[in-house]
Amino acid sequence: MSLEQKNCTINGLKQGLWEDYHSNGQLSDKGNYHNGKKHGYWESYWSNCQLWSKSNYRNGKRHGSWENYNYNGQLTHKGHCHNNKLHGLWEEYWSNGQLWRKGNYHNGKPHGLWEYYYNNGQLHSKGNYYYGQKHGLWEYCHEDGELEKQEFYCEATHE
Repeated sequence: MSLEQKNCTINGLKQGLWEDYHSNGQLSDKGNYHNGKKHGYWESYWSNCQLWSKSNYRNGKRHGSWENYNYNGQLTHKGHCHNNKLHGLWEEYWSNGQLWRKGNYHNGKPHGLWEYYYNNGQLHSKGNYYYGQKHGLWEYCHEDGELEKQEFYCEATHE
């Protein structure tokens, strides 16, 4: 398939496989459009050819699995989106590759158990969110893993 066939418009709307390029000629983005909106699996690249993101869309909105990488190709975060909002399990990483935090989102807000880590891999804190607000018992640890304090939150409300 030639480049001119990959970037197609019908009635002024992007359709089918589409590729965009950085000014240095390297591939920037590759994915499909349907009726002018991103649809299906997409990959994006940094100008140094390293993968920047793997993502999924439905009718122009983020929907499905999502991964992002830094300029050196290291995973920075991964998770799922539903109707353009973070939804389900998400994990984010420090620049050294250690897990920074993990937890669930519900309709774009943290919900349920979340764990946060120091960049050495030790647990920093853990507790639950209720629709974006801390709720219940939270534990906070020193960088060596020793328990520092516990706090209890009980004012979370659902809007």
